[in-house]
Amino acid sequence: MAAFGVEGSGDIAGVAGVGTGGDAQAWQSLADWFFPMGVFGVGGPGTGFDAPNGGYGVCGLGYSPTPLSPQILNPSDAVGVYGQGGAGSSTGVVGVGTGSYSGVLGIADPNQVANGTGVVGRGGLSTGIGVWGSGGSEHFTATPPPGNAIGVFGAAGSGNADGVYGVGSGSSSGVVGIGDPNSNTANGTGMHGVGGLPTGVGVWGNGASPPGAATAAPPPGNAIGVFGAGGSGDSDGVYGSGSGHGYGGQFASGFAPMRLVPAAAGTGHPTGAPHNVGEFYVDSHGSLFYCRRSGTPGTWVKLG
Repeated sequence: MAAFGVEGSGDIAGVAGVGTGGDAQAWQSLADWFFPMGVFGVGGPGTGFDAPNGGYGVCGLGYSPTPLSPQILNPSDAVGVYGQGGAGSSTGVVGVGTGSYSGVLGIADPNQVANGTGVVGRGGLSTGIGVWGSGGSEHFTATPPPGNAIGVFGAAGSGNADGVYGVGSGSSSGVVGIGDPNSNTANGTGMHGVGGLPTGVGVWGNGASPPGAATAAPPPGNAIGVFGAGGSGDSDGVYGSGSGHGYGGQFASGFAPMRLVPAAAGTGHPTGAPHNVGEFYVDSHGSLFYCRRSGTPGTWVKLG
C-alpha cells in the first residue's frame, strides 16, 4: 500500500491545482516565484464553498465520523488556505517553525494599496478566544478566565516572561486599550490590570530611561493596583489632569486617604534646588511643610 495518496515532484510545484473557473494566468505566475513549492492551489471564482467569489486555494478538514462543511465566511473572501478541525476539540491549522522562525506568519498587503490585516482571530460563540498566545513552555501556564469572549489572550511561558509585549514606533503606543467607543450605556474599560498573588502589581508604568538605566520598583509586600515611576531626569511617576470641574486625582480609604512618605534623613523643609508653589514635604521627624512661593529653595511654611 502506498504511503501517500498523492505524490508529485516538479521544479516549481510538486502538486498544483486550479479550481473550476480559476484564472489560467495563475499557472503563469508560478514562474515568478523564486522558491519551489510542495503544493500550489488557486481557488476559482464562483466555485468556492461560499460563492460567488470565495474560491479556496487549499481547503483542509480534519477527520470526523460525520461529514463536515467549511464555515461560512464573507462570500467575497478568496481564501488562500482554509483549515478546519475535525471531530472533538481539534485544531484547524498548525504551524511549527524551525530555528528562530515563526510557525505561522501573517503579512498584510505587501504592495501597500490597502490597509490589510496580517492576522485576524475570531473566537467561537459565546466565550471563545480570538487569538491565544503562550510564551515558550512545555505546556500552557495560564488559561483565560471563564465566561469572557476575549479578543486576544496572552500567557507567559516558563520563568519570568511577558504575556503580551508591544513596541510602538514614532509617537505611537506599543499597546492601546479602548473601552467600547460605540456605546453610551456600557462603561467599558480601556485597560484593566490585575496583579498576581500575593503581592503583584496591577499596572506598572516607568517613564522613558536609557537602556540599562536603573528604574524604581514597587515597595515589597504590597499588592499595588497602579505603580508609576519617573524615568530619567526630572520626571513624574504619576501625573493626573482633570477636565472641567473634575479633579486631577482623588483618593479614598477607610484607613487613610493618602500618605506622604517622610524623608529618609534631615529635618526642616528643603534648602536647595528649585521648588514650585503647591509642593508638600514631610521631613524625617514627620513635620509637614508647604511651599507657598516658587524659588530656590522656595518659600515654605510648616503646617504641622
